[in-house]
Amino acid sequence: MKKVPCIRVIRERCETTRQQLLEIKRLDTEHKIKLEGEHALLPLINDNPPMEGATVEFHEMVEQTRPLSDYRMLVNAQETERALLPTSFDIVGDIAVIKIEPDIDHLKKDIANAILQAHKSICTVLLDRGVQGRFRTRDVEVIGGENRTRTRHKEYDVRMVVDLAKAYFSPRLSAERYRVAKLVKEGEIVLDMFSGVGPFSLVIGKHSKPARVIAMDLNPAAVELMKENIGLNKLDDVIEPLNLDAAEISNDIKADRIIMNLPHDSWDFLPKAMEIVKDPGHIHYYEILNTDELERKKLEIESLRLFNRKLEIEKVREVHTYSATSSYYGFDLISTGP
Repeated sequence: MKKVPCIRVIRERCETTRQQLLEIKRLDTEHKIKLEGEHALLPLINDNPPMEGATVEFHEMVEQTRPLSDYRMLVNAQETERALLPTSFDIVGDIAVIKIEPDIDHLKKDIANAILQAHKSICTVLLDRGVQGRFRTRDVEVIGGENRTRTRHKEYDVRMVVDLAKAYFSPRLSAERYRVAKLVKEGEIVLDMFSGVGPFSLVIGKHSKPARVIAMDLNPAAVELMKENIGLNKLDDVIEPLNLDAAEISNDIKADRIIMNLPHDSWDFLPKAMEIVKDPGHIHYYEILNTDELERKKLEIESLRLFNRKLEIEKVREVHTYSATSSYYGFDLISTGP
């Protein structure tokens, strides 16, 4: 055993912190988590504090013993092709979702078989060719395993039925969903403007005490899945599902907190959010931006003056990278009077 950097948390926070460290790519998965009494020690990739207020300690940690997990070792490819093999992929329930460069599309079946061989918990491999259409669905193709796109996914004690061909869902936002849920105060009215199958609403309903969560989506298939998920988690008295375009939200609705997870088009709906959020109120706004666009976007947000209100930026977070030049950013905004 060797000494590696770690952070110490109480046991009840172990799983939450583990997922947060995975999200920001700081968890050392080569070593096991160590339990000490009422605390847990989580190994880190380096000794920089991974989050505000965290203290790094050094402890002897046991190395993981695991079967082969790097599928790339199992793909029969030329060296020039091997360099193009994806280094990561999303896992939703028991389905792997992978993107492949056009130059190695002919290897898609070999890649799928290698993933299935290396990861025994995965039953289906989907090729993701991007999001399309007004309902924001993935263009997916089953390239290995069972011929299905529906699965059950779990995060933070919330169970969800997901159909990746019918409604968009990303596991990469799990830590962000939990973070927002912990900000919701008891008795709040929350509006989830682009809810999909309901992950933000479900995590809020499970881990907070809102008076009401209004969850809407334009995609009827997503709303049907959301209704199924509300029942699955026994949140029928908390979450109200609506098959509705966010542009048609009644001005009679006044929300303490609004979630705007439509990263390519959220800007078009921000005026509507400002119209219906309470004063003061909170807006969690998400947008995909190139790094050099971030400062301009901050200025645009702070310059908005609508409905006798303005927006203050409380916090900006890089939730995850999106491409080589862009990232998925989250803005915590406060709506106030002039």
